[in-house]
Amino acid sequence: MSRNVFPAGILQPPFYDEQYPLSMVFGAMGAVVGHEFTHGFDNRGAQYDKIGNLKNWWTQKSMENFRKRSVGLKKQYAKFPICKNSECDLHAYKKYVKDHNIKTMTLPGLSYTSDQLFFVGFAHIWCRKIQPKALIHQLLADPHSPAIARVILTLRNSEAFSTAFNCKKDSPMNPTIKYGVW
Repeated sequence: MSRNVFPAGILQPPFYDEQYPLSMVFGAMGAVVGHEFTHGFDNRGAQYDKIGNLKNWWTQKSMENFRKRSVGLKKQYAKFPICKNSECDLHAYKKYVKDHNIKTMTLPGLSYTSDQLFFVGFAHIWCRKIQPKALIHQLLADPHSPAIARVILTLRNSEAFSTAFNCKKDSPMNPTIKYGVW
């Protein structure tokens, strides 16, 4: 059975802290929860029915549409320079702030808006340094993309990110063509 989980240890620094601005918490933890949730609706999740039995629940048309829409993402990820070594939605946060009449918080000494901090929170959970051999192993054995691609390519395809950071049209972080599966 497909099981999508995240460890309880992720609910502590550096991933989560109750003192972090809510925008960063929603950006980070929303990404983790959203990532695991969407596995239920990707090509692997399609292989298990609502009670976890191995049974494809997608129609042939759904599978064809998913494959067709994923072509651009595959091309984009294939071109992304993962290893530079020769060896190798914002809506939930805004709704919560509005519904709870919360004054947005920023970080001392930084001039980022809460919208920008949302994306900083998202990127923050993927900060890591990986050795070339470990990266090669990940590329060969893990279906997940390396952290750097998860951040840059996800944000490159986000109109909300481009707006929050006022990225110029056709710049590396705001290309004209944005890819998505859903």
